Amino acid sequence: LKSGAVFVCARPDGDIRPARASGEGLYAQDTRHLSELRLTVGGVRPVLLSSVMESGHHAVINATNPGLRADGDVMVPQETLNVRRTVLIADRLFYRVRVRSFRPEPVSTTVEVSLAADFADVFEVRGVERRTSGRLLPPTHDGDRLRFSYVAADGQRRETLVELEPSPARVHLDKGRVHVA
Repeated sequence: LKSGAVFVCARPDGDIRPARASGEGLYAQDTRHLSELRLTVGGVRPVLLSSVMESGHHAVINATNPGLRADGDVMVPQETLNVRRTVLIADRLFYRVRVRSFRPEPVSTTVEVSLAADFADVFEVRGVERRTSGRLLPPTHDGDRLRFSYVAADGQRRETLVELEPSPARVHLDKGRVHVA
């Protein structure tokens, strides 16, 4: 998906999975600002049902759950939940997740998003080695915001700001990655 100088390259299921030379990511100004964006429901990846590009800058991805287990028992049967992701690129990435249950009784599960940013330039993503490299700073969390930062070898600072809505129940910072639930 692309809009102006901002584009995202993701898998058909909407995930961006970390791999140095996969090409997946969110890019702006020839720099990869997100190198990971993964979604799990109940600790597992949703099962892709359909992926439709509404336009060159808008996609809708529908998925369902595999059987979700707790203590060996099936807690939420397969195909009980609809997981709909709406991805929109404008001057930034808008990524909306909606989970809908088709069970008559309430369902309790965890929706988690994992994020990371490596700030690789497009040539590095294509396999060209950098002669000099900058410094990735640890991600930070402040209320409903996550910040990924990088200081280039020339001293220029790049940042990716992630705004979360609604507020997450928990945020875990882990070696350059952030897990939000």
